[in-house]
Amino acid sequence: MVFFKNDAISLDYHKPCLIMSIKKSSISNLEIKQFSMVLKKFYKTTDQYGKPIKFGMIIYFDHFGMFQVKTMQQIGKLFESLKEKSQIQLYGSAIILHKELRYIFNKFLTLFNNDRPISFVEDIKAAKIAINKYINESNIVSK
Repeated sequence: MVFFKNDAISLDYHKPCLIMSIKKSSISNLEIKQFSMVLKKFYKTTDQYGKPIKFGMIIYFDHFGMFQVKTMQQIGKLFESLKEKSQIQLYGSAIILHKELRYIFNKFLTLFNNDRPISFVEDIKAAKIAINKYINESNIVSK
């Protein structure tokens, strides 16, 4: 179910995955503001018991290019503002990238201690496998 779409980004939720599709590398301030409002609202979604939903995030780049520094800063601030909620609600993330970029980013990730697990994968199938792995690991920890 696509619940948000503009020229730059779309958000599609297929329980338990939020699929974010980035359609272009040049994103306007208005597009970022729209995306920000919708993503913040999504984080407020609750289950039938009134608890915030838990989900895995899949990020797919339809068009990969260099983002402007300002755009990266705005998106970075958005995710930083959601960090506390993400620690509770987000199982982990899978980012779909080209093979060479996956290798570089996976090596780069070893330098950081991420709050939530993240994988760089080749396609949507591998992304869903990674998210299911994070869900299973989360269920083991919470028992």
